[in-house]
Amino acid sequence: MIINTKDIEKAEMITYGFVGYGIRLSLKHGTVYNVKGNTGLAIILKNGSKYLIGTQKKKELSGVIKKILPDM
Repeated sequence: MIINTKDIEKAEMITYGFVGYGIRLSLKHGTVYNVKGNTGLAIILKNGSKYLIGTQKKKELSGVIKKILPDM
C-alpha cells in the first residue's frame, strides 16, 4: 500500500481496543493492520478511505509523522 501525503486529510496516533494481530476491517477505522499492542496511526484520506496501522513504537512513529506531515 502506498499513500501519497497530499491525499491525507488527517493522521493521528490513537489508542484502540483490538486484541491480537493481523489485518481486519473495522467500520470505525477502515482497514486495520494490527500488531501486538493497542497503539497505531489512524489515517483518513481525502476520498474518505480510512486506515489504521498498529505500532509498538509510538514515540518513533510519531516523530516520523511530524516530519512528514508537520501540519497534522
